[in-house]
Amino acid sequence: MSTPVSETAVVSKTTHSESVPLPVWKRAWILARILGGKIRRYFKTRNLNPEELDAFAARRSGNCQMCGACCKLLFECPMLDEANMCRIYTSPVRPRACQAFPMNDADLEDVRLAAGLQCGFAFSKAPVYNTRDLNGRRVVKILAPAENSSQGG
Repeated sequence: MSTPVSETAVVSKTTHSESVPLPVWKRAWILARILGGKIRRYFKTRNLNPEELDAFAARRSGNCQMCGACCKLLFECPMLDEANMCRIYTSPVRPRACQAFPMNDADLEDVRLAAGLQCGFAFSKAPVYNTRDLNGRRVVKILAPAENSSQGG
């Protein structure tokens, strides 16, 4: 079995010089943060409907660089092929956490910490609100900049 790619990337990271590896506590902190992000994304996306997934995507700008770094956080996804392309990207069986990734700036930071790469996505600073519709279903609302300024904040 091969060593997880993200673990190798974290272990090989350096602080200021290429010859000085990160201390063990720092590597452990990075791995714990990435694990926490995986757990957060799983539970956050578990019950999202397609409109809510679209709301997260609406805040994103930029494009995927197809580097595969997000698919190698803690372990390498078995759906990646040799060219770092997802075999199920357009399939309905693609996990919701993958569909929504990255959901926020913390996800981008996880990629940077794990692989040392800058993700091609960025996020607008528009606030996201969780509300309920008239039927009691949870709805994610993203305020556009014009709406945000009229809130009187």
